Amino acid sequence: MSTNNKASIALAGSLCLGLAAAQASAELQWNGFITAGGGMASEDGLFGYEEDLTFNNESILGLQLTGDISDKLSATGQIVARGDEDMEVDVSWAYLSYKATDKTTLRLGRFRTPFYLYSDFLEVGYAYHWISPPNDVYSLPADSIDGFDVVYNTPLGATDFTAQFYGGSVDSEFTVSGEPVETDIRNQAGLALTLNWEWLTLRASHHYAAKVNFVGLEDAPIPVVGSIGALQDGLETLTAVTGDQGYAQAASNLSVEDVEYTFDEIAIKIEWNNILFVAEATELKAESGLTDQQNRNYVSLGYNIGPVLLHVTQSRADDDVAAIADTITVLDPGVWGAELSAQSAGAKLAVNGLAERFAVVDRTTNTLGVRWDFTPGAAFKIEGSDVDYDDGTSGQIYRFVIDAVY
Repeated sequence: MSTNNKASIALAGSLCLGLAAAQASAELQWNGFITAGGGMASEDGLFGYEEDLTFNNESILGLQLTGDISDKLSATGQIVARGDEDMEVDVSWAYLSYKATDKTTLRLGRFRTPFYLYSDFLEVGYAYHWISPPNDVYSLPADSIDGFDVVYNTPLGATDFTAQFYGGSVDSEFTVSGEPVETDIRNQAGLALTLNWEWLTLRASHHYAAKVNFVGLEDAPIPVVGSIGALQDGLETLTAVTGDQGYAQAASNLSVEDVEYTFDEIAIKIEWNNILFVAEATELKAESGLTDQQNRNYVSLGYNIGPVLLHVTQSRADDDVAAIADTITVLDPGVWGAELSAQSAGAKLAVNGLAERFAVVDRTTNTLGVRWDFTPGAAFKIEGSDVDYDDGTSGQIYRFVIDAVY
């Protein structure tokens, strides 16, 4: 046996002994959650559902491990497998936590971005009354962040006050015309404030991202337009021919690099006797680029009858179209000729269509649901949703699940 192999075996043995000793001395705690169920829609593609009953959209399995390294330092990891991603395992949490004082905790690593009221347990279906929080509001794809946060918690009179400040970066992905597009978010920071008093919870948060880059989006194939890059080239050609800087401004507004975003959220939750009331509103705003402002909100009311909760929810998406095309002038055919006039008119139409395709959702979703806690640690849920778009189209979704924690 070579010296290197002997050294490797010795090192491996030392590591095993060290890990065994650490496991013996550290307090390890496992927790898990699971969601299993199915759903169908009145038409294919509505919120990712099919006309036939399928079970992959609702399937989630999660495991969380927390270990105390010392009386102040601990480590937490969480892995999640989702049915709509072919049960591929994703590390959604992986952070070190340091309790600096009785009121202040510092974390470093990957954790849930505190965008929403239910962000901390977004995939733990047992923790809320719906099958999943309203999709119209809970729509941001980048729900975890790699970075740091500072959590301050203190009694404030008769209330409990929590402030969370965080910063970091995100590498995420979304789909355009069936193709995955990488999203790199840099210099993101935010502050979330929560006030709890007996049956009342109030929350507000503000988030800012200085640089959001949609990697490869300008070359992604888009029906009719071709691609964002091709449209930018056409606008720059019109600028060169006419000297009109409005076309150049529109081309710049189509940029998918270094876009600034802000996100604001407010929420209220009331759990009084048998009554549950939850409302949340959000606003996502881009300083430039394909999106302008997304306005989302929901109101949910529930009533407990023993182990059964009956609830109704209305959510609303009311988004604004980015005014990218406002700087584009349709050329006078008598001055510039029919060909250039048609090109400018086509460019204006294409830019408007692109802005609407990427940014605008105008719909109202009404949901009726029942939650039945049929045994400790598990609940059966069933929901029906009616989705009405402002253009007059509509559809229905029917879902059922069992949520459990262990």
